[in-house]
Amino acid sequence: MPADFLNMEQRTSYGQFAGEPNDIQLARFFLLDEVDMDFINNRRGRANRLAVALLIGSVRFLGTWPHDLSAIPVNVLWFVARQLGISDTSVLSDYCWLKPVILVWNPLFDPIFRR
Repeated sequence: MPADFLNMEQRTSYGQFAGEPNDIQLARFFLLDEVDMDFINNRRGRANRLAVALLIGSVRFLGTWPHDLSAIPVNVLWFVARQLGISDTSVLSDYCWLKPVILVWNPLFDPIFRR
């Protein structure tokens, strides 16, 4: 996205929270509905579910993806975690440390071809 029209302060704050959202903003942007919960609950692991839920709310609130999940305000983290039934929000650090796994398809290891 061209950002030539933004001043330096606007560029550095883009995609970041300027502070903690108030209760009205939490309810408007971070309250997960049934469709959200269906999508989120298809993710494996508490870290993935929490991260996806935070990303959904952050996109609604910021209008873009957040630069850093660890910079999400604590009240947002707890508001979303409570909806998911997650009491230990430190699981979010597990999401940040996941390494991508490269899978190479090999018919010798595929159960369909083990006949």
